[in-house]
Amino acid sequence: MKDLSRLNLRILAAAAVLLLLSAFTYRNSVQRAERFERGQSFLSNLNPDEIVKIEIKKGDDTTLLERTDAGDRFVLASADGYYAANGEVNRFIKDVLGIGLEKEIGENEGLHGELGLVSGGEETLEVAFTGAADKEMVRFLVGSADEGGVGSYVRRADAGDSTVYLTERRVYLDT
Repeated sequence: MKDLSRLNLRILAAAAVLLLLSAFTYRNSVQRAERFERGQSFLSNLNPDEIVKIEIKKGDDTTLLERTDAGDRFVLASADGYYAANGEVNRFIKDVLGIGLEKEIGENEGLHGELGLVSGGEETLEVAFTGAADKEMVRFLVGSADEGGVGSYVRRADAGDSTVYLTERRVYLDT
């Protein structure tokens, strides 16, 4: 009987060690997935087919695009419902999806004003994509260019994350 309880104790200890090892491995893999990698896409999980509204703000100017009921075109809701050029809207979305990141700058909120990443700022470009049921998919800000002229500063404004990134190339979004 004594041998049986020792065996059970050893099996229990081995199971506990394996459980801890499994938890450590999972935690390590999740942390690795969240690390910044040069060249990664800024908005990698955005599905353009789910976009119902696009709001673009720069200073006091706001452009609002909405997908028609047929779902094949966008109209300028901010200009009495005139049809938007499909090619231009598709190019805009493609340009947004093509934003690659060069490096992570930091999370300090003092950087936002310094780099032109304040919502409603005169030189800040703010873009929001909204999906079905008026649920915001993503909102991001494009600020000033870096001093070397290589890239632009960007940050997500919808997530709790306030990390500022430098893009691989300057961001020119034709609004």
